Amino acid sequence: MLVGDPGAYPGNPIGGSLTWTVTQPWAVPKDEKEQAAKQKALDPIERLKARNAGRS
Repeated sequence: MLVGDPGAYPGNPIGGSLTWTVTQPWAVPKDEKEQAAKQKALDPIERLKARNAGRS
């Protein structure tokens, strides 16, 4: 049973990333160097979340 409209494009929706870009443009990395720095900062956070999820 299909509850919602899957839309015209079969891929993932882009609403979240688009909304983030419009409402908080200062938080979107401007180039690949900033994207890499952001990912480098987020990697340890994700590892901690995964480790703590195992403890619950």
